[in-house]
Amino acid sequence: MSMSTDPMLIPVRLLIGLALSMFALSAPAQPWEKLDSRQQDVLAPFASSWNALPKEEQQNLLGIAEHYPELVPEKQQRLREQLDKWSKLTSAQRVRAREKFEAFSKVPAEKREAVKQMVREQQASQAASAVQPAAPAR
Repeated sequence: MSMSTDPMLIPVRLLIGLALSMFALSAPAQPWEKLDSRQQDVLAPFASSWNALPKEEQQNLLGIAEHYPELVPEKQQRLREQLDKWSKLTSAQRVRAREKFEAFSKVPAEKREAVKQMVREQQASQAASAVQPAAPAR
């Protein structure tokens, strides 16, 4: 499956694409209170941290909110889930996620599915090893 048609990557591509395309903008940071109700609705997971976000990240997220109405309902739901997850990451985790996405985007299209499968297997293995067996009853 090509990256352009993989529905799992659309929100991530949107986030990264907007981040890169808007990096050079010099608009001032915008306080949460100045966002319109539609922007606040889409960006609700960031309500408590919005004013502390770097202005570049605010601009990126505002770009996402602007394009949100263009998405079909299923993609809107997926984007909301992604924004919720993204809002819970630390800034270091966000940097790492961007790095991983950039590295993945350099993988040839014909090898991307194999890479995704490998990552899924690693995640499953880590999850299985994190589950500790119950202690025997005494």
